[in-house]
Amino acid sequence: MIAANEAVARQLLARKAPGIFRVHEDPDQSSIERLYDQLEALDVATPPLSDGALGPQQRRAAAVAAAAALRKGGHGGAGDRALAVLVLRSLKQARYAIDGSSHSGLASDAYLHFTSPIRRYPDLLAHRALLATIGSDAPAPSTEELSEAAFDASEREREIAGIERRAARICSALLLRRQLAEGVISDKHEGEVVGVVGGGVFVAFGGAFEGFLPARTIGDEYFTADAMEIALVGERTGNRIALGDRLEIRVADIEPLRHRVDLEPGDGVVRRRRNAGRRR
Repeated sequence: MIAANEAVARQLLARKAPGIFRVHEDPDQSSIERLYDQLEALDVATPPLSDGALGPQQRRAAAVAAAAALRKGGHGGAGDRALAVLVLRSLKQARYAIDGSSHSGLASDAYLHFTSPIRRYPDLLAHRALLATIGSDAPAPSTEELSEAAFDASEREREIAGIERRAARICSALLLRRQLAEGVISDKHEGEVVGVVGGGVFVAFGGAFEGFLPARTIGDEYFTADAMEIALVGERTGNRIALGDRLEIRVADIEPLRHRVDLEPGDGVVRRRRNAGRRR
């Protein structure tokens, strides 16, 4: 499928025909540097970054090396998912555009959507553009039409992705409420920290569920997120609750239609994620 998409993209570029491409720019240097600082603070062994400004290919390679470091660490569990999200956040979001063709994530210099399993409108425009280059009587889409479609498709894609995430969280909350009511699972679990914000941490538990543990409910001191947003830090003791740490939690409340699962601390046990070894 990828080979077909690349072949069509190269055909349009070779014929200088207007097309709607799938563009994914290389990550910014500041994003890569922040990613490596975050992973180092979490004791993930990553190769050192080169000094000075990094070129596009170097930034792309650095993101790949960070992902490889996580796989090599092999911690397992939800913590790895949280660390993988750090890598994804360092990358730019893919979009549709007519003024570019490279795809950093696929390391492709010419890419578009032509063979998607579900028919996206950009696919249909790519079909029309291709037919025009091989002698079909069907008119090629205009640059103006392609530009408008690229913008609209990118916007709708982000909107739909948000709806899908909300729907998944609602279904998860409904399932959790039912299983608790039926006694299938307990309201107490050992979970793993998969997200950190100023007000608390998100904890994955039970294999399929996730909830929010407010910082104000943790211990007898004030916790705030650190500068790298990978841990809550106690103001008085300096105690840290970081991505990948395991916590004892209890389900306090569930509001499915608001896709909310509120958590409370369990017995206060914090188990640190196994270190992968520091890179310095």
